[in-house]
Amino acid sequence: MVSAADTMILTHGEVAIARLIRNSHNDWTLEFQDTTPFITGAPAEWTGTNWPSVVNVFEGRLWLASSPSQRARLNASKSGEYFNFTAPTGTPTDADPIDVTLASKGTIEWLRGQREFLMGTDLEEYVISSSAGVITPTDIDIRPHSAYGSASIQGENIGDQVLYVSPDRRKVRAANYSDEQQGWVSMDITWFAQHITQNQVRYMDFARDPGNLLLLLMEDGSIVTCTYDRNVNSRGWAKHVMKGSLEAICVTNGSSGSLIWTAMIAENGKVHICASLPALAVNRPFVDSGVYRPVIQHADGTYYVDNLDHLQNLEVGIVVDEAVRPPATVTNDATYGGWHVKLTRAGVNAAVGLTYTARVRTVPYDKGAPDGAMTPYLRRWNKVFVRVWESAKPVS
Repeated sequence: MVSAADTMILTHGEVAIARLIRNSHNDWTLEFQDTTPFITGAPAEWTGTNWPSVVNVFEGRLWLASSPSQRARLNASKSGEYFNFTAPTGTPTDADPIDVTLASKGTIEWLRGQREFLMGTDLEEYVISSSAGVITPTDIDIRPHSAYGSASIQGENIGDQVLYVSPDRRKVRAANYSDEQQGWVSMDITWFAQHITQNQVRYMDFARDPGNLLLLLMEDGSIVTCTYDRNVNSRGWAKHVMKGSLEAICVTNGSSGSLIWTAMIAENGKVHICASLPALAVNRPFVDSGVYRPVIQHADGTYYVDNLDHLQNLEVGIVVDEAVRPPATVTNDATYGGWHVKLTRAGVNAAVGLTYTARVRTVPYDKGAPDGAMTPYLRRWNKVFVRVWESAKPVS
């Protein structure tokens, strides 16, 4: 996002850089660099199917990197001018655009501004800094801080950390600055729940309110979540399998909390675009792709809920006034306003959507450690522990 102008920059290595501009609530403009140029001085290599695939904004510059023909190249706009990449004709000044290529091998996978400007490649993680404190064309230092490697998934800022996904798309690492190490260190936060990402991560996002929820969209169309807060040593993983295939997730944040948007192809082939606000989730209990509608009484005395086009021909779960009703199938009848579901009795408001089965796997027994809880360090048990109450000593 370019903060100054309601503008989002979209990148894809084989498609021209795009700029999405919000003019008003219902008025948007989408421009592509190859048809409606908005970047001046773009490198000549950016053409056809060769475009930067990584983007970020840091220190008043738009940073673009990793085109298919130059995976280790990093470009930044002129300071304060996000769309000006015109190379200087003489000696560069501090405000001029930046054009550098990594001295080591590697494909740039993500860029993130944190306490410092961080960059991940498929081989290593780097800190981009300067001796004077502000990165310029003549004062830029790119040094590796770890060698875990990253997948082609944008890193995510969470508090004072940056989370990124490993090349095998199975591990999520959290990079944070360590005063003790005097540098950035990375910790595998999936270490004691390795089974949860066996289907590989496709995309990552974070819903900060109300519960610090990390969201991982998996390659099989499911979603994995983690309630994550390193300050209180909280890492609670869960997997959610939908009645359909999730294609995309996105998080927006507002004063009422984090809004989680999902796009799912349901079993009936329909695409569901849904938003869920964690703080108000009680309004849509026990259902996915759900809607909250008033119960309507028909002239023949029956009760129904209408406007269920996205759930056509599917069996749905129904909760009316916080009471669970028998499942029913959504059918089409113009007499009842089109796609609808009938209720067995009256009510005021109904939540209608796809049902799911909740399964819980308890965490290992935590017997404590010298520095507090030991749950985050558990991986497997090689002994069986038994506790009894008012019993004789067990005999093996």
